[in-house]
Amino acid sequence: MLDVGSGSGAFLRRMKQLGMIVQGVEVSRAAAEKANANGIPTVAGTLTQAHFAPGPFDVITINHALEH
Repeated sequence: MLDVGSGSGAFLRRMKQLGMIVQGVEVSRAAAEKANANGIPTVAGTLTQAHFAPGPFDVITINHALEH
């Protein structure tokens, strides 16, 4: 699962507890560092800056980015 705009990783932490393999992308460097410190792999930057290989995710969420 990839969460774009993942903040400090609270949603992904819950998904990980449910058994998913998770990854986040967050523009806030401080939030991304907090997520990484809590065991949630998170790229600091934009989705295009993350350079993910094509097709690695079964689920992508963008819950807290569209309203901004």
